[in-house]
Amino acid sequence: MILGLDVSTTKIGVAILSDPIDSPLNVNGSVVSRQRRELLLSEYWDLDTKKYPDLESKMEVVMAELSTIRSEYNITDVYIEEHVKGTFHFRNSNIRILLQLATFNGLVRWACYDLLEIKAIPVAARKARTTYGISFPRTAKSPERKKIVVQKVIEKEGDKFDWSFNRGGKNYATGVDDRADAVVVARFGEYDIKVQGDKPFLTQKMSVENIT
Repeated sequence: MILGLDVSTTKIGVAILSDPIDSPLNVNGSVVSRQRRELLLSEYWDLDTKKYPDLESKMEVVMAELSTIRSEYNITDVYIEEHVKGTFHFRNSNIRILLQLATFNGLVRWACYDLLEIKAIPVAARKARTTYGISFPRTAKSPERKKIVVQKVIEKEGDKFDWSFNRGGKNYATGVDDRADAVVVARFGEYDIKVQGDKPFLTQKMSVENIT
């Protein structure tokens, strides 16, 4: 099973994909068998600063949640969104926030190794989104980009990804965008594992459309 994590210091999006399942696929009128993974879990961990004011208290939550996952799921691979490379630029970000996020990201990766005995693989957000088939208008700002990601995940994952709007009905409820990002990361993991397994036989470029 694949664990995908979208890490920030206020919320962590979480997605778990099943082991590969045989699924029929129609190719030019012929039915062939392919393997795909189902979305088993989509949630977020609340790390609100008012409740958890420092990294130590946030890590207590992370360790407890990872322990629960360890007891309930047979995780074999972990992929984690690497925010610093994917979304931040030093010219418009507070250096303290950058360092705190990088530190926390590293602590979460260590926790995965300590509790799950798995080395988490960092993935740039842009790379994961491109593989999932997500693109943004050049003028799109962060709020619009988040909505585009959620809409794509709803389209691809169907009723496996539950979601809702907030009370105003204009924006998605708290945590939906974090959960969507985690799904994108986990699906990249599925793609990456398939590519690694198929490397000796690859002769053409693959996309996530081949596995979802």
